[in-house]
Parts: sequence; C-alpha cells; structure tokens
Amino acid sequence: MNHLWFERKNNYIHLYTKNQLVERELSEIEAIEIMVTLLRANYEIVYLREKKPKLYEANRYKTLEIIKKEKYGLVISLMDQTIMMILFEKYSIRYGFDSFDEQCKSIYSFLNYHYGKGSIDYKVFSPAYLEHMLGVDIPQIEKVEYTTEKIMALALYERAGLSIPAKVRISEHSLYKQLQQGYIDDGYKSTNHFFENNAERMHNVMKEIKESAKIYPVVVYGNEDVVRDGTHRLACLYYLYGNIDVPVIRVYVAKPYYSYTMYRAAMNHIEMEVIK
Repeated sequence: MNHLWFERKNNYIHLYTKNQLVERELSEIEAIEIMVTLLRANYEIVYLREKKPKLYEANRYKTLEIIKKEKYGLVISLMDQTIMMILFEKYSIRYGFDSFDEQCKSIYSFLNYHYGKGSIDYKVFSPAYLEHMLGVDIPQIEKVEYTTEKIMALALYERAGLSIPAKVRISEHSLYKQLQQGYIDDGYKSTNHFFENNAERMHNVMKEIKESAKIYPVVVYGNEDVVRDGTHRLACLYYLYGNIDVPVIRVYVAKPYYSYTMYRAAMNHIEMEVIK
C-alpha cells in the first residue's frame, strides 16, 4: 500500500511514500494544507456515493475531478472504484475507497499527535471547515473547549446584497426565514459540497438531523459569539426544536489567520472580537 507519509522534523514536515516515489520537505502550513485537502476529498467522495448515488452512477465510468489545488499541483479524481491523486503535477498514486480512508485515518492521527495539545480530536470538525478555514490555523491552536450553548446565544454575520454585513441571531437569518416560508434559495452553490446547491444542502442537513441526530459541532473562535462553521445546522435545528443547547467547539488560536485575514476581508473590514 503506497500511502503518503508525513514526518515532522523541527519546523518542517517530510513527505514521502515508502517506495520513495514522492519525497519532499515542506513547511508546516504547506503539509497541513495538503493533508486537509485529502480529508476534504474523502469527505466529498463518501458524500457523493452515499447522498448522490444517481450522480455517482451517471459518472461512474468517467474521470470525475473531486478537488484541485494548483499551488501543489494536486488533483484528486474519481473513476469507478479508483481514486487517482496527482501531486506536484508529476507524482501519481492510486487508491481504492478503503485505502484512501486508511490514508485519511493516518492524517487524523498525525494531526492529533502533533497538534492535539492533549484535547483536540480533529475528526469532530467538518472536513470542509478544516480545508477552507482552520487548516492554516492548526499550528497556532493553543487549546479547544467542548461545550454546549443555546442557539440564540450564538451570532452570525449576514450580507444582504452589497450592504455591509449585519450581526444577527439565527431567528433573523435568511436561511431560517426561508425554512419558515418553505422556500430555499438554490441560486448559489453550497460551500460544503461541490455537487449540490444551497437548497440541496439544506434538505440534506435537515434529513440527517432528523434521521441520525448526529451533527458536527458549531465552531467559534476564542471568546467570540460569532459562528464560523455551522450556519445551516443552526437554521435547521432552530426550525425543528427551537432554542435548544447545541454542541460547540471554542478554538483558541495564538495568531488566528482566518480571523484577521480571510473572515475580516469577507466581512468588509468589520472588526471581529478575537482572543489575543
């Protein structure tokens, strides 16, 4: 089995395969970005097979690109029962579904061991959140707290058209109002899954909550009340059950890249309260 292997050496991470097909020294951020991209790809593949079987079957004998990161020459594609990964534009590794799952388990183990601080289990985070937002913050995490909080104690930022985003509670958020009206806007793509729009995502989140009562915890940073991951979950939970307690992960980060760069820019320079 020719998995990618990661070994931490001082401030660098050595990436290789056992047959030495791939051998590269990377910075922590570079290695973590590759790791969380693989976790996200597996998340999408499992979701495609389980939640969108018609789409999977329709493309089963075609090469279906799952994820692409040009920075690393990384492309992960799916064809029938095979997952093909191209890395640095020249190294090619094939996986079956089970072997790719094992690859991801080894990544979770690596993250928990080197960046766990004794209290972090990265499997409780949505892989889409890890890939989009938390990946670059992982080396800066000082601690996490697992707690429960009332839905209405949490806030979200919402932009209406070109206006400055407003801080609202879930009862005032457009997703919850759409659920009340029985109409979900499908005019934009979901950020969680590549193969579904917003209406499909809301439907599937609602179905999952009803059928399994299992959800990823909502994520906030430090002492903020602003939700970074979990808006659709909150909308569905509040619609179904009202102002209940929900699982929350509070992530304390020394120098939060996401807070100060990506999120602030997205929110049109609104200052965020972040833990120092």
